[in-house]
Amino acid sequence: MRKKRWKKKEPGSRSSRRKRTKNNSLRSAPAENLLAKGDLSALLRAVHQFTEPAGLKEIREAAAIGLEPKKLKKLLNQLCEQNLLQCHGKQYAINRKSVVQGSLSVNPRGFGFVTPDQIRGQQDDIFIPARKLTDAIHGDQVLLIIGKGRGRGRSEGEIIAITSRGNDEIIGILQARGKQLTLVPEDEHFPFTITLDPQTATGAQDGDCVICQLEENRKQGRIIQVLGDPDTVQVQTEITIYNHKLRRNFPPACRQQATGLDPRVRPNDDRLDLRDIFHLTIDSESARDFDDAVAIEKTKMGFRLHVSIADVSHYVKPGSALDQEAYLRGTSTYFPTRVLPMLPEELSNELCSLKEGLDRYAFTAVLDFDRKGRRQKMSFARSIINSKRRLTYNLVSEILTRPEKAAGEDDLLGHLKPMACLAEQLNHNRVKRGSINLELGEARLEIDPDHDRVQAVNLHERNIAHKIIEEFMLAANEAVAETLAKSNLDAIFRIHETPSALKVEELTTFVQSLGLDSEQTNGSCQWFQDLIRQSEERAYIINNMILRVMQQARYSPDNSGHFALAASYYSHFTSPIRRYPDLMVHRQLANILSQDKKTAKDSALTDKAEHLSIRERVSMKAEREVMNRLKAMYMADRIGQTFTGVISGITSFAIFVELTDSLISGAIMIEDLAGHSFHVDEKNHILLALGSGHSYHLGDPVTVELIHVDRRRQRINFILHEES
Repeated sequence: MRKKRWKKKEPGSRSSRRKRTKNNSLRSAPAENLLAKGDLSALLRAVHQFTEPAGLKEIREAAAIGLEPKKLKKLLNQLCEQNLLQCHGKQYAINRKSVVQGSLSVNPRGFGFVTPDQIRGQQDDIFIPARKLTDAIHGDQVLLIIGKGRGRGRSEGEIIAITSRGNDEIIGILQARGKQLTLVPEDEHFPFTITLDPQTATGAQDGDCVICQLEENRKQGRIIQVLGDPDTVQVQTEITIYNHKLRRNFPPACRQQATGLDPRVRPNDDRLDLRDIFHLTIDSESARDFDDAVAIEKTKMGFRLHVSIADVSHYVKPGSALDQEAYLRGTSTYFPTRVLPMLPEELSNELCSLKEGLDRYAFTAVLDFDRKGRRQKMSFARSIINSKRRLTYNLVSEILTRPEKAAGEDDLLGHLKPMACLAEQLNHNRVKRGSINLELGEARLEIDPDHDRVQAVNLHERNIAHKIIEEFMLAANEAVAETLAKSNLDAIFRIHETPSALKVEELTTFVQSLGLDSEQTNGSCQWFQDLIRQSEERAYIINNMILRVMQQARYSPDNSGHFALAASYYSHFTSPIRRYPDLMVHRQLANILSQDKKTAKDSALTDKAEHLSIRERVSMKAEREVMNRLKAMYMADRIGQTFTGVISGITSFAIFVELTDSLISGAIMIEDLAGHSFHVDEKNHILLALGSGHSYHLGDPVTVELIHVDRRRQRINFILHEES
């Protein structure tokens, strides 16, 4: 076969210049002949930082590169020819039509995607081939130019400058090969190894988890912290905290402020003295902070419920060091063996914890209900309470369901019985108005005393005590939200929006394929309730499918109601120790009580609501990641064992299985199934084995054998057991 011969072009010929301009590639740019690639990036970065066109002197100072004005001007003009810059007389600016800024996410296989900071039209993430990543790594903010991808029918970008580094430190596993030390990043988004300075490895051993400080070239680093054995619960937790950039330590100003708080509780005219009311706390056995206490009294009409919440606002003043740090954290984050609290322990575990037998400042909602659980009256007050008993969920459940086993607790029965009665009525009324009760399981880990190993993963069972506290907290949150909504103060609400019509339609198609009666497709709360009632044996499938359809709840200054609760008004009031939005609600409620209108308007409330919603999601992701890491660690020792589960998802490449006794999820790869050809019915969630006619359906029970665990990626792989 004859090879095509190309005529060599002169470097300065018109066709050569035209080709370079058309490709818009920095690699072939004549500008690169004038200075190093790193300086060129610095130049583009410098021009980009100006919001208005800048002159030669300003650009030269900002770029800090040693280039005389004439050469710099020539270079800038060449970059204008390449459409990277725009010339405005004697001034220059980034051509924002050609150059895009965004955040880089690197795939484990080496290529990346950039999410533009400012979306133009319906611009998707921009694909970056591995060869065009230059020295950018995952998390960097970058500038890029966009061209047409090769045969992909989509845009393809080339990174031309890094505006800011997203990661100066990386966590990973140390590998020692003689005198050579390398770091394998723990995060799969960093698909490369880092050469380490041996002099910084004091105390580190082969296989240890360490944190390294990256050098400028991003391929070398030095160890700055040794975490230890990655096969322990503690180190896996530390890795997750690091990955999500959670705040570990409180600044000195916070510590100083927390230790300087007055621990004395003094009655005054501004507080309702409720110390004679029989308050009690109901929490888990392992609880360390108690931010809510409840009390109940029988009345002629029915019940008077007191929901008393720790008055964090008494100690944490707006703008203080404690307040600023709490806002940055947004929420406490709970792991199996430790907590990253929103507030220092002097507050969260002491002054604001409603401990048994101690006077505490509180904020109390007093709610009157008739015998059918319908709210008749509500009032709020800053108060002083003294919790008489610290109870656990299991103890309360035992007293209520097996009173003969609760010897010596007869005095509690007179308080707990009316609580259970009111909670049952509240739940009945909530369901009647359309509130959606999804019965979703929750896994709990049993950790050994040394916090090194996971001993067991079990289902956490809810009992009547959980339901009592849940109903009382919901009632208080709704009452507070209604009060805020009807005031003229700006406030933050907890909203849950209506599911999208498309997702509801897809769910309707699916449930009809199961034979359920679902002609009504308006997606109302009652419609979802009806699906749950019909499901019975298919409860697992329906509950999980409904969860996938639902929007994510968030914080907002606009009260648009809570769809899943069928509530017109809803806020978070009951956990100011661990949620900043609750603290904000307490402050505004205090303003209503004092009729203080000076802080009625908050122009930044929308931004605050968005920030706090983001912090909540980061915390949830971190908590979920630790659970997945520890589940993978637990399963890694059980290769070859069999388990029962249910099919939780079907895709073109795998069947996903959730184990019945532990809620641990894994996958059966299609290639590991018997047969050669398969068809996926995505709408009805069915995988059909062509030829044999065997089919796999969402919700089918299966018996599986564990064959592989990838702990780094928290991926668990099964095969179908022969008897399945």
